[in-house]
Amino acid sequence: MAEPVVTPSWRMFTPDLYPGQVGGTGTVFGTTDRQDIGIIDLPGTVTLDPSFNRGGDVVRLHGSGGQWEAKVSGSTAVLSDGDTTVVIPVGTVGLELAFEDGLRLLRYDSAAGIVKIEGQPVGAEFATIQSGARQASV
Repeated sequence: MAEPVVTPSWRMFTPDLYPGQVGGTGTVFGTTDRQDIGIIDLPGTVTLDPSFNRGGDVVRLHGSGGQWEAKVSGSTAVLSDGDTTVVIPVGTVGLELAFEDGLRLLRYDSAAGIVKIEGQPVGAEFATIQSGARQASV
């Protein structure tokens, strides 16, 4: 019988107003205050804990939005560029996705009953992020 594959992972507990970067495979535990998390372009899966569904946080991703795909899995959005994956809990207030070509708001649109990235609906299958970016300072 083959030995199970164990992927090394980390857990990070951030303080209020944390600005920092993470990469590889692990989980970020935030707070009720704003977090500004940069995702490093490394193979692996970064999972954000449920505190991120309160909104007001920023997740910084390398490349343009069109280099990423997104899908919904339960109450989370899963974003991937092929080898880097980010799992983000979704709430009604929204969280800013900061790409090199601008910002996009990830949120659950309760009126429409769907998750959106800006105006683009996000479904159960991966689709390229195509919604237009907003230029703003975050």
